[in-house]
Amino acid sequence: MAGSPAGPAPAPGSPGGTGPGWPQDPDAPLVPLERLEERICELAAHLAAGTCRFLQLVAEFDARRGWACWDLPSCAAWLAWKCQVAPGTAREQVRVARALAGLPVICSEFSAGRMSYAKARALTRIATPATEAGLAEIAGPMTAAQCERFVAAHRTASDADELASRAARRVSVHVGEDGSVAISARLPAAGGAVVLPGGGTAAPPPRCAAPSASGTTAAASSPAATPAAPTSTTSSPGPKAAPPGCAA
Repeated sequence: MAGSPAGPAPAPGSPGGTGPGWPQDPDAPLVPLERLEERICELAAHLAAGTCRFLQLVAEFDARRGWACWDLPSCAAWLAWKCQVAPGTAREQVRVARALAGLPVICSEFSAGRMSYAKARALTRIATPATEAGLAEIAGPMTAAQCERFVAAHRTASDADELASRAARRVSVHVGEDGSVAISARLPAAGGAVVLPGGGTAAPPPRCAAPSASGTTAAASSPAATPAAPTSTTSSPGPKAAPPGCAA
């Protein structure tokens, strides 16, 4: 069409149009497949790094509540409006952006282009600062689909463990006729360690002190002990026997 702006000429061996006649010049040399594959993977890494930087900016924008200046309810609503993103995609991007702020290992792999957005999105569903390094190493050789299945299985197993832990918890309360209350509880080990002192181990009962040679106990020699009654002038028949239940 006359007067229409002409675009840049296509590179040799690259698609020159969308019709079935491509390549237009059959004598033009084609880019070797190895080089074409290399360029695609290189651009994929650049896309991952750019996406990571985009999400970092979104996290900062969200933390500073920049979306509130537009009278919008959330950062996801702002993304859907300003960046022309579908609402569901915007909500997921905000979730991943917030999670990456606390996962430096995954964020580093993502920003370097060694991890795709699909993998980073999946791992942020289960990763914690304590587990992210191991999860990033496990997900390294996986495809994105394998990583998604791994995360789904991990969440299912974690949910099952949580349900079993909740089922093991039991508290019963019985009120007697005289108003006394009896409480019985069953807790997992972690919960019991919080309730009981000493890491969940009940303290042993106090032991009684052995009597001394003079017939008085060690506790009696303490300044805080109750003064002993006056002794008789007659000779004592010998040391008194230890109270029942005390070691001799």
